[in-house]
Amino acid sequence: MDVYQAATIARAQSKEGNTFMIEFWAYDESTGKAGGAKAISQCVVRPGNPDDKNDDMKLALYNVERDEHRSCWIPLIKSINGVKVITP
Repeated sequence: MDVYQAATIARAQSKEGNTFMIEFWAYDESTGKAGGAKAISQCVVRPGNPDDKNDDMKLALYNVERDEHRSCWIPLIKSINGVKVITP
């Protein structure tokens, strides 16, 4: 699956009320630095920030286990529910 299929699966599972596991490469937009590989074992997609000019390139996430809001860049998704993402 590609990154956009992964994002579609994440959104569909969240809409159905299910959590999913995601692995992604972290990137801090404010510093321009990578933060390594990250994983969230139970999360759902939440509404994004319409004021963020890059919102269409990100998944806004809610980490159910830690009760915290996170986000990841869609092109940096590594896997959804253990299924690896193929990058071009």
